Amino acid sequence: MLGAFRVNLDRDSTAYRQLGMAVLRSYVQALRAIERRNRGDVIEGPRAIEPEHNVALGSTLSAALDGWKKAKQPRPTIAYEFDHAVRRFIELHGDLRIQDIKRSHVRQFREALQTIPVR
Repeated sequence: MLGAFRVNLDRDSTAYRQLGMAVLRSYVQALRAIERRNRGDVIEGPRAIEPEHNVALGSTLSAALDGWKKAKQPRPTIAYEFDHAVRRFIELHGDLRIQDIKRSHVRQFREALQTIPVR
């Protein structure tokens, strides 16, 4: 699970043992809920987590950025940094729909950024 979430945690640390125990407790709790459900008891499922801001299907990256700025109202310096990064991404790949952005686009963007001088 740590590998899937790309968490680097020392296996000899206290935090690793605490995390392991928390995962085991949750697993046992889930097994008990399954057992009760199989007996016919009504078991409330986990609550669905609603995204903070719904980005309409088909929204472009620039539209998502505008929505984020309206919702979060970031400091001007933060907004400038995001504007700059999104503008560069759009220069490279075009204003893609959010669901069309793939890992390969991000990788190419990162590689392109590494070729640009810092100042």
